[in-house]
Amino acid sequence: MRTEPEFKPWTENPKLLVVDDDLFFIRQIEHLSGRDFIVISSLSTTSVTEAMLSNLHTLILDLNLPDGDAIGFMQSLGARRQRIRLILASGLPPKTIEATAAVARQLRFLSVHIASKPLNAAKLTLLLSSCSPADQPYEEQREIPQLISSLELNVELHRALAHNELQTYFQPKVDLHTGRCVGAEALCRWNHPTLGILGPAIFINDVENGHLCMAFTLYMAEDAIQRFQSTVRDTGFEGSLSINIPVPALEEPRLTEHLMNIMRKHQLSPDKLIVEITEKCVTKDVFSEMATIARMRICGIKISLDDFGTGYSSFEKLKDIPVDEIKIDRKFISDITSSATSKALFFASMDIAASLNLNVVAEGIETAEVADWLSAHGNIIAQGYLYARPMGMTQFKEYILTQHETAARANSPFNLSLPPTSH
Repeated sequence: MRTEPEFKPWTENPKLLVVDDDLFFIRQIEHLSGRDFIVISSLSTTSVTEAMLSNLHTLILDLNLPDGDAIGFMQSLGARRQRIRLILASGLPPKTIEATAAVARQLRFLSVHIASKPLNAAKLTLLLSSCSPADQPYEEQREIPQLISSLELNVELHRALAHNELQTYFQPKVDLHTGRCVGAEALCRWNHPTLGILGPAIFINDVENGHLCMAFTLYMAEDAIQRFQSTVRDTGFEGSLSINIPVPALEEPRLTEHLMNIMRKHQLSPDKLIVEITEKCVTKDVFSEMATIARMRICGIKISLDDFGTGYSSFEKLKDIPVDEIKIDRKFISDITSSATSKALFFASMDIAASLNLNVVAEGIETAEVADWLSAHGNIIAQGYLYARPMGMTQFKEYILTQHETAARANSPFNLSLPPTSH
């Protein structure tokens, strides 16, 4: 029986595999990324060996190879997909590349990026930097071997909750026009005693769909609120805190009561809390979910519709669910400057938000080009690596204080712009 090769931690530069029949393109990659990666290549999917795939960090895959089936090749990678950063590079129409990227996301690659050929050196460098190990969040600096089974993961999570191993990190949300931090999203990280810091992709599906869902939700809500209040107290920060609530937890009739008790305990005003729910999962036909959302709104808690645009009934959800904010998914933001489809969906979302008086958050902003485009087309709250990565309490407090210092200098009466000296 075929088994996955054993994972070995990086002892040298990580491996990048280029599968493309264009030798010039391969040489470009070797030239641009040779300092950060060990670059290997194959002219066809059928020539890719187990040795090439072993301990692979990044895969650049051409979609239009003469021998092949790119989707079949992606499927053949098995469980190792969850450890691979994928770049789809092709001269095919953008909609075809995006459709393939959607398939890749469903196959759960660690990350998926797209690139339309031809690519110049500048675009290639930017694309490769998104997968560079030097630019990855700490929890993605190394690949984590899969835990043996769901049963073992369940036991590990019980211990994690009992020993406070699950911790909140904060990612700032920034007003695009002013550059000021207006809030933060609470993100879960697992401080595992042997594996180190783990991101949620390792465990979140098991938690949210298992019997630990409610215990996890309340644990993380209290951890996030307590850490947020401890961080912003005495800083003058007046922004909001966003927390994610899995849909199964919305079915608990006392969820709102529990959240209110936690906020009273840590002195957080309900109007400073934003509960993010995933639009693909919530349905108006489930009474308990809608009742919980209504209770939260009555208590002053704000509701955000996450992953907006990725479901089949996004606009219908806005009619049925009382929300204060929509978060446009990163898949529509990353290529907003080049994709006519993403632009059309963005403008439709902005029109709806303006009509309903909703705030708009754009997720996954990683380049100044995207930020400038968004800034020119509406009042946007930005979230993404261009502004800040998820950070712990100490770093988040430093981030807030630095913003205050910058604002104070900008508003100082001594910070005057003098006219240029005439000659």
